[in-house]
Amino acid sequence: MALDTFSTLTCADELRDDLTVIFLAHTETTMDDEGIRRTSFKVIGGKLIGEKIVVEGRFNIVLYSEVVVKDGIPSYYFNTQSNGKNTCRTPKGMFTEQRIPNDYKLVIDTMSEYYG
Repeated sequence: MALDTFSTLTCADELRDDLTVIFLAHTETTMDDEGIRRTSFKVIGGKLIGEKIVVEGRFNIVLYSEVVVKDGIPSYYFNTQSNGKNTCRTPKGMFTEQRIPNDYKLVIDTMSEYYG
């Protein structure tokens, strides 16, 4: 199972350069030894994938979704930088805001502009 998971994660490396590949994943929140809650990708594959191969380490861009409910109306966002308790990140200067609209076109257009 770990091999299949790793193969799926690395398959994008073999695709054409003009393609944008987006991997979606569920997250898992765990408690560390110091009692701090941390969130990271939840990946099938046992300890090998979860502890030895850090999935997020394969990516330069890791966005976490967030739902904010105000007056009973949900708004959907992506977090672009870690809050110290999760593994989201983007390259320095790619996004100026820590929270952006949940819009893949915005993300892809920003990536294209950033990488030229």
